[in-house]
Amino acid sequence: MVNDDLKALKSYLRNKIDNSWYHNAYIDYDVTGHVTSITTYGPNSEHLRIQYAENHDGGHPMYDIISECEIPYYSTYTPDQIYAIWQDSL
Repeated sequence: MVNDDLKALKSYLRNKIDNSWYHNAYIDYDVTGHVTSITTYGPNSEHLRIQYAENHDGGHPMYDIISECEIPYYSTYTPDQIYAIWQDSL
């Protein structure tokens, strides 16, 4: 993916995860969370790593659980598919 496409993908994922997924998780389960970073890695930056923090204990940062989802060859997927892969990794 070219740089602008990657920026757009990162923005899309941050919006879907932070403002949709965790917004609803807070309403339904009192779980807060947010994306901490989205990076590419590999010899040609062909893999994607989504790191996120999730909190099940009233939102205190000291109780954050840091997790990550790695998606190999992410450019072969649409943004919606990448979001679905992230959801399935939970």
